[in-house]
Amino acid sequence: MKKRLLFWIIFSSLPCLLWGQGYTSVSLENLLNNPEQYDGQKIKIRAKIQEVLGGIFTLKETSQIKVIIEREKLRNQAAIELEPGDNVIFWGIFDGNTNQLKAHGFQKTKSDEKYFEEKMEKAKIQEDYIELRKLCEEALQKGKRLGNKYLCRLAEQYYYHALLIQERLAPQDGSLNTFRKRFKHAVEFFTLAKNRKRSLERMVRLLNIYPQKKAEIRRFLQNPKGINCVEVLTKNKSKWLLFEEYQDSLGFMKYDEKWITKEQVFFEDFIRSRLQGSEKEKYYSFRDLTMPPKGFGNMTLYVTEGELARGMSKEEVLESWGYPIRTYQRTVNDENFEIWIYLRNEIWYNEKGKKKSFQNPKILVFFENKRVLYYNDLQNLEKRKKD
Repeated sequence: MKKRLLFWIIFSSLPCLLWGQGYTSVSLENLLNNPEQYDGQKIKIRAKIQEVLGGIFTLKETSQIKVIIEREKLRNQAAIELEPGDNVIFWGIFDGNTNQLKAHGFQKTKSDEKYFEEKMEKAKIQEDYIELRKLCEEALQKGKRLGNKYLCRLAEQYYYHALLIQERLAPQDGSLNTFRKRFKHAVEFFTLAKNRKRSLERMVRLLNIYPQKKAEIRRFLQNPKGINCVEVLTKNKSKWLLFEEYQDSLGFMKYDEKWITKEQVFFEDFIRSRLQGSEKEKYYSFRDLTMPPKGFGNMTLYVTEGELARGMSKEEVLESWGYPIRTYQRTVNDENFEIWIYLRNEIWYNEKGKKKSFQNPKILVFFENKRVLYYNDLQNLEKRKKD
């Protein structure tokens, strides 16, 4: 009878010893912030091994917490099975004074990415947004500590799902029943899920539901460090656009962190592809284009030589001289012209290849019906018209 009782006690305690059952799961972040809270308690942590010295394990996430295996048999088993870089679950009793976990057991586990992805997907299917947010927070903190960008992006992706689930369940649990809660929820789409578009949609809804909070909502919408939106006013209503959408509607594109017109993007790409190398090489490559772009008709020769001619289209002028420093409309003798201003910085070389002179004339190019009518200074044009 005594043997049976002893066997039953050992058998019932075996899962606890082998798989860490009965131990409280604690994140390393919580353990670092509240070591006194877990002092003397049975806990279970998940970490990546940085280095192994005898029975002492240092962790990659933090050097402040160490895992010690005192039992010789378990230490020998760990020396065979574990090596630096492995993801391991340790369980044992934590000493809050020395920040050491005296391990009773361990188990190798999957990589951080697979571990968190499976846990998050399970919480998403169960629509447990509280658990999902908790996992996202833990994954984000770990990703930042380890410099793991994939883990950070994974956390942002599942934060988005957690916020959507919370919206669906809000009528039942009352988690979004006040303006302050709904405002915070809309902000979290931007701060946690990194989704400005979805945050904007919810802020616009709040503008319609809570007009008395208009000033606070508008401040967040228009903040360059926030969503960064622009309000476009029409006759009947206003429309909110993300800043890049607003710039695109005006015909601008982002190029090297600057907003420029689409025509200028064409010119910048042309310059980068054709005008590379030293100052002298840039000059001659501009003059000796062997393969001018298609569609320039009879003006190909002028474009190849970097010259202008009457009748050229705007595209041909861009190809030949590049983008102007300024454009504006001007009326001369009751006729409207579009004027492009150029500063021609030309470097000339003698036969030996040495720099000879430098010129910087200001030239105005006049267009009529999108074709070059004349290019010279304004006084000569007025004189030409009078003649």
